[in-house]
Amino acid sequence: MAIYSVGGNLGYALGPGFAAALIAAFGLRGTGLAALLPLLLAAFLLRLLPRWRAHEREAVARQREQSEAGETNWRGTVLITLVVILRSIIHLGMTTYVPFFWIDVLGNDPATAGLVQMTYLLAGVLGTLLGAPLADRFGTKPVLVASFALLLPVQAVLSTLRGWPLLIGLFAAGFLVVSTFTTTLVMTQEYMPRSLGLASGLNLGLAFGMGGVGTSVLGIVADHFGVLVVMRCIASLVLPALLLTLALPPVRLNRA
Repeated sequence: MAIYSVGGNLGYALGPGFAAALIAAFGLRGTGLAALLPLLLAAFLLRLLPRWRAHEREAVARQREQSEAGETNWRGTVLITLVVILRSIIHLGMTTYVPFFWIDVLGNDPATAGLVQMTYLLAGVLGTLLGAPLADRFGTKPVLVASFALLLPVQAVLSTLRGWPLLIGLFAAGFLVVSTFTTTLVMTQEYMPRSLGLASGLNLGLAFGMGGVGTSVLGIVADHFGVLVVMRCIASLVLPALLLTLALPPVRLNRA
């Protein structure tokens, strides 16, 4: 799961810089060149489809075994969904408003804002790579609790930092936030062993969608009270996320 997520997180981190380079070189029409790589990958995946179909029956059999292994843990499902909603607001809020904090509050060069944002996002790629193996070794809930516990002081002081300490803080925040992505998805599926598709939809669809709504609310706060207040609002969400994580029931399996 982590290996799959790394590609998406890496593309998300490098995408703005890649698009900016294309626009600088070829103008707005150059953005069409960004579609070449996905098209090549799609052609490659089409060639692999026959092999995947050969393993389809085996995969369906394994899923049926999982489905028969337990009932849906609704308490765990509700709690982990709330955790993901808060985590999504934190992550999307940081991605959206850190550049404004860098420019408007700290008065730095707008040309460097993209690099600051990339620092946060690339740290998330590393967090994805390391977070899942740690969850496999120590358990999903302990790693999730540790991530939010470490994130709490980082987010609390982030808006007070300047210069290199701020960049280090952003790197730490990105690492800790994104390291939980695959862990929460696996936990949701373990709470809903008979509805793996619905579990993924709750985790990736509903929760992230609500995260987007929360980020929009932060935009209203920014308009009325400023970006610095938004950064403090984001920091205030870590504690309830940690408390909800502590209340999570144990999962049946620990795979990330």
